Amino acid sequence: MNNYMTYIAFLLYFLILIFMGIHFYFKSKKLEDYLLGGRGMGSWVTALSAQASDMSGWLLMGLPGAIYLAGMSEIWIAVGLIAGTFLNWIFVSARLRLYTGETGSMTLSSFLGRRFKIKIIDDIVYALYLQLLPYYFSQFMQLLALWVQVSFLNLCLI
Repeated sequence: MNNYMTYIAFLLYFLILIFMGIHFYFKSKKLEDYLLGGRGMGSWVTALSAQASDMSGWLLMGLPGAIYLAGMSEIWIAVGLIAGTFLNWIFVSARLRLYTGETGSMTLSSFLGRRFKIKIIDDIVYALYLQLLPYYFSQFMQLLALWVQVSFLNLCLI
């Protein structure tokens, strides 16, 4: 019974996310409104977004693994991340938000290309994305295989 409650909670979570995405999609008038919140977010949200993009995967898996292997001395990584987020908020995010608005950029790569008038930056970033797609697909397939193994292991043992 407890296993089914987990599935229900997971499904409910995804339905809420899908509903929120559809709701704000129809509420926004331009792509910029949908992707950037109409540039109405403060610099603190910009700093958190940049840090979340930077450390999402390894923070959830790598940091606990480092602490497990090396002990509590690795907790300083988290202290450094918090300090980095704070410094990002103070020194980078407000100016980045201002300059991306002036250049009409919605991504960091388009901002750098427009700011320094180098048109090839977007192409390089797109090529890197395309190069990483097979890696992302293989990671997703491994995750799916692990989910099937963990979810249906009890059925095989019965």
